[in-house]
Amino acid sequence: MDTSQHYIEMCRKATDLQSGWKPLGSDFAYFNGDITLVAWNEAVFDAIRTNVVNKTGEVVWLPKLDQLIEMIKTDIKLIRDNDRFSVCLYDGRRHDFVGDSFEKALLLAIMDRYYNKTWNGKDWA
Repeated sequence: MDTSQHYIEMCRKATDLQSGWKPLGSDFAYFNGDITLVAWNEAVFDAIRTNVVNKTGEVVWLPKLDQLIEMIKTDIKLIRDNDRFSVCLYDGRRHDFVGDSFEKALLLAIMDRYYNKTWNGKDWA
């Protein structure tokens, strides 16, 4: 799982995706400077129950690879070439999204495909 600060920031700023999060105990979240499994951290559950999530940025859902793949509702191909990870979507034509992890590449694809947003290095535009 990608636990880089870059992925955390991409997830934090993907407010469209965050707002649709239905927390599960098996989810990972960034909370108070740490990455935690939601089921193991009662403070995360308290923050979720009191609607702190996505209002203060206190709890950030970090979708796992399987969750990101499930969000894509078309044929995909995952390709690793040394330190580059590509996601190829096929919907009559090919769309390629490249990142330094599969999670980042899939998040790029999801935000582009479903929210019409691209990552400019600092935010979704």
